[in-house]
Amino acid sequence: MRLFISTLSLLILYTTHTTAGSNRLEQKNKDLFIVPDTNTNQRNFAGWEILENEVHNCMDSITNSTSENRKKLLYKFISYSEKVDGALAESYAFFAFDYVNNHSLDFFSCLNHDDKKFIDSWAQIAAQEVSLGFSDANTPKNYLKELGIDFRSKTATLTGNKLDLADLYLKKLMAYSSKS
Repeated sequence: MRLFISTLSLLILYTTHTTAGSNRLEQKNKDLFIVPDTNTNQRNFAGWEILENEVHNCMDSITNSTSENRKKLLYKFISYSEKVDGALAESYAFFAFDYVNNHSLDFFSCLNHDDKKFIDSWAQIAAQEVSLGFSDANTPKNYLKELGIDFRSKTATLTGNKLDLADLYLKKLMAYSSKS
């Protein structure tokens, strides 16, 4: 009953205000986020949500990709690197590191000698995740050493150009991780 009376009182008060009073009440409601904001903040939030969905969809697509479409998806993933930040950047870097770590054969199978710049970019993104692991390790040097041993065991079956790319990736990952 109190809620009804309060609501009725506010309605009467609102309708009896002058135009200036009405504008003040409308502004107060906007400040309290009661009235949806139609300026750029609302659009920026929507744009951020779209970007987040695109990045996560790309991650899913890469994970489920075939050898025919994987390279295109990997390059699409890299194209988001300048756009992500905050929590999305953390999941972005984690995926970059984790995908190569757990799907290294798939990752390198679609790349060739001309993809060295791409490897460098991917390693730079993945290094952001590696540097977070430093806090859990005794020392960054030991952590990187263990990481290198694990990576080499996962890429042991690679040969030729694919092995060269894996070595380049590991070298770049270590270098960028040490800088972080």
